[in-house]
Amino acid sequence: MKNYLLLFTFFLLFGNAFAENKNVVKTKFSEITVTLNDGQVKSGKIKHPYDLNKKIEIILASGEKVKIDNLLVKQVVIKHESGFNLTFQNVTYYASKLRLNYKISKKPKLMLVVMKELLTIYFDNGVSYTNMSANGLITSTNYNNYYAFREGEEAAYLISGYVNGQLNPNVLFKTFASKYFEDYPELSKKIEDKEYKYTDIITVCVEYINWKKSKN
Repeated sequence: MKNYLLLFTFFLLFGNAFAENKNVVKTKFSEITVTLNDGQVKSGKIKHPYDLNKKIEIILASGEKVKIDNLLVKQVVIKHESGFNLTFQNVTYYASKLRLNYKISKKPKLMLVVMKELLTIYFDNGVSYTNMSANGLITSTNYNNYYAFREGEEAAYLISGYVNGQLNPNVLFKTFASKYFEDYPELSKKIEDKEYKYTDIITVCVEYINWKKSKN
């Protein structure tokens, strides 16, 4: 659980964009391994900053630069100087709109695997929209979403998320997580009663996993 909490805290602070943060990453390149849907594996280096939501450009050992369509990718593993091996998987997910009965997104998306046991937790972030002020200054509004997936489910479900400067993330966590974990009524009630907040996502997931194990 310690490693899950450390990884979660890291991305809670910096998000996927931590690769662009000078205080976090000192090197210009990281080692990367890309596994394609057809089983091919390509290894090399990726330059910072990177964006896995676009074509992934890697530099092979030969020095050749290769661009890979991210829709053809099954998994990406990036080794950072921080000591983390970050695993991203192409995830089929329910589009993250503010209602509980929404449709599956048409395109899968590369998301960070935060934890994977009986339950898989994915993290996704990016730019929600941009604004231009009267003086021409462009500002971006970022989103940070957390999805959960259980074996046998059609797609990953949103359990928490927030947009900078928008709705209180605890409101979304209470709404979505309590619904997702309703097969464990005691845990769902704790979330409803605000005993757990969105920063407790990993603790909640570990409690759920332990409960599931005790039922087997």
